Amino acid sequence: MKNKKTCFAWILVFCVVLSSFAGCVAEKDSGAFSGESTNDMPESSLNDRIVFSETIEEQNSLQAYHAQIEGFGNMDYYLFVPEQTRDLMPLVVYLHSASGKGDDLSRLTEMDSFPKYLNTGEMGKVEAFVLIPLLPASEKGWAENGKAVSDLIGEIMVSYPIDPGNVSLTGHSIGGTGTWNIAAEYPSLFARIAPLSGGVRVNDRNITALKEVSVWAFVGSEDTVISPNSSKQMVSELKKAQGDAKITVHSGASHEEVPRLTYLDGSLGVLNWLIGASPVQGSVEWTASVSLTASQTADDEMNMYKNSDFIEKEQPELTEETKRLISRYQKDPSLENYLSLREEVIRNYDAVLARKEAKLAELREETAGKVGGEAKVAEMEEIVQEMYLTYWDRINSSMLRFSDERLLKWKIADAAKYEYIPVM
Repeated sequence: MKNKKTCFAWILVFCVVLSSFAGCVAEKDSGAFSGESTNDMPESSLNDRIVFSETIEEQNSLQAYHAQIEGFGNMDYYLFVPEQTRDLMPLVVYLHSASGKGDDLSRLTEMDSFPKYLNTGEMGKVEAFVLIPLLPASEKGWAENGKAVSDLIGEIMVSYPIDPGNVSLTGHSIGGTGTWNIAAEYPSLFARIAPLSGGVRVNDRNITALKEVSVWAFVGSEDTVISPNSSKQMVSELKKAQGDAKITVHSGASHEEVPRLTYLDGSLGVLNWLIGASPVQGSVEWTASVSLTASQTADDEMNMYKNSDFIEKEQPELTEETKRLISRYQKDPSLENYLSLREEVIRNYDAVLARKEAKLAELREETAGKVGGEAKVAEMEEIVQEMYLTYWDRINSSMLRFSDERLLKWKIADAAKYEYIPVM
């Protein structure tokens, strides 16, 4: 339901979006980043902090960093930079278990879990950035530190060519519990979550939040550390709420066996699912653009809707609330205002889906027993299904339309000035 494709301009847009949201400043051990927040930096220096592939010294390996996060303090973390980078790449965030807590990052690569598999290459080629923060021993768990994690993710999105619409969260044990709870606290931040052996409160608040995120939970049937029941119940409730959720129960597996059975099983394809490249999500390139010559421009009048299968061609009239939130974001392009606008866009699209579902139900009733009725219903079902499959494509294209200054100022008369049309 939730595959994503977005345009090459997003990373530049998010520099603006997050310029006021720099509670933490990434600081490489070698001193590549300063310890000052972006609020203390002149605007002209913001772009200097964006790291693209040509300036990354070591790729396809884990590099140690640390950040000073307001209200939290120092957080050490690993960042994996893929061998080949491009604009708008996926970001996978991993939260470790309780045995990883402390001040020794290298301990994470020794434990039998995601960081070790990533470091040894056991998971194969990883075409995504991977963020692995370290929880200090003084902290109880990840679930209580959602803001620190979200702040760190925001800093990484500013500093590297990350697709802000393609961030996934996974973790094991207290990391699995953190995955459930942080996603429930910041549902708009994550496209997908894969909690392993975690616990979650099954209540209306969490169900409402998590139904907006693709969920794939993993538990061991013989887990005596954290009962698998809450994960099973949450997935069941999310399905009832029309959420995109599923669970894999590893038969006979203990708490400690779940990571290996999950991350290293090629038939499951969990890593591909996390980066949005599994067959279920659709194997697509995350960034694409259509290069047009002057003659092509004259033929199609630079109508970008004709050049994209991922933009909603029927543009309904904006609600007053949507207009208000767009105006507020344009005046103050903060992360808070961006997420408020995104939530409203999601609500609007959910309303459209509800109307389509109602129309489908009416059509079933009207055509029951009539010649050709089944074909008409099948056609409508295909339309509704396509709307679900391209759910996040449509959300992202709307957000781009509302937040990218270049698209807001787009004029057909100026089309010849542009070499590329963004394809969302």
